[in-house]
Amino acid sequence: MSTATGAQGSAGLPTGSMGTLTQEGAVVTVLITVGVGLLYKTSGKQDRRRILGGFATLAILGFLPGVAASLGWLPDSVNGIGAWAKNGLSQGGGA
Repeated sequence: MSTATGAQGSAGLPTGSMGTLTQEGAVVTVLITVGVGLLYKTSGKQDRRRILGGFATLAILGFLPGVAASLGWLPDSVNGIGAWAKNGLSQGGGA
């Protein structure tokens, strides 16, 4: 291949990871998704386009390794919110 292209060796593809969600984090993610879906249903035409544009932008940027690595705090935050909510609900809402 180097004779055809003139390239000297190959570089590996960069990778990035945002982390993993716990069960509590997954529940928070589903609730946010349902909320955005309801917001989409009740919005006007212009706002629907903005919501779809934001979704597409985040989906595309999420595939880029540098962006995925810089958003590494996001799953931890969602997991923390889910754990906080689970603890609050399991204690009956009292502090």
